Amino acid sequence: MFFVLNVINFGFMVKGDNKPSTNKHSVQIAQIIKIYSAFILIVDIIFICFIGEKEKPNQTQSIDQQLKRAMPLIYSNLDFIGFRMYADPGTSPDDIIELQKQVLKFKFISYIAYLMISIYIE
Repeated sequence: MFFVLNVINFGFMVKGDNKPSTNKHSVQIAQIIKIYSAFILIVDIIFICFIGEKEKPNQTQSIDQQLKRAMPLIYSNLDFIGFRMYADPGTSPDDIIELQKQVLKFKFISYIAYLMISIYIE
């Protein structure tokens, strides 16, 4: 989603005809990017705080397991949605922990970068 919105916005910027309609659409796309990146950042922080990055199969009453029972389709695709990281089953637990830290750091840095860029472009 971020990529598509940024490509559209850069297309308006490259056009560079300085027409009011082009400038208006560019500002609107930048506002959408800003709102979307802030929303995703907040939702991801809330998800990590309340549900967590790792599955908790031993805690049957955790919010994680309640989500798994309530919405199994969404729960099984959390890695695809972007809330959890897919780890190859053959990967050692130490490597998974280190990889999760790197992915989490990269994810938040990219969300903040999109937010800052959209504020600048707007």
